[in-house]
Amino acid sequence: MPTLGQVSELWDAEAVHFDDEPDHGLRDSATREAWRLLLRDHLPVPPARVADLGCGTGTLSVLLADEGYAVDGVDFAPEIGGPRPRQGGRPQCTRFRGG
Repeated sequence: MPTLGQVSELWDAEAVHFDDEPDHGLRDSATREAWRLLLRDHLPVPPARVADLGCGTGTLSVLLADEGYAVDGVDFAPEIGGPRPRQGGRPQCTRFRGG
């Protein structure tokens, strides 16, 4: 079984290009809208505080923040954790390291 450090290294290696896939970066408007509707159907009404656990590059965190949610995004992989600059850099995802 891989260690937390090995898994973190795997995701960190993906960080630079992870959002290049249309479904990852949510750049496709139809994909973005589908995620928005799916999440809104399962979350309380904004401005509720929600957690995006394993937030990765933060695309869903940003989507939810744009909807008015207070989002706490966490990811244990330091390089992938948090929105990329092209996503507006908000909300700041907290990097979490398990041990």
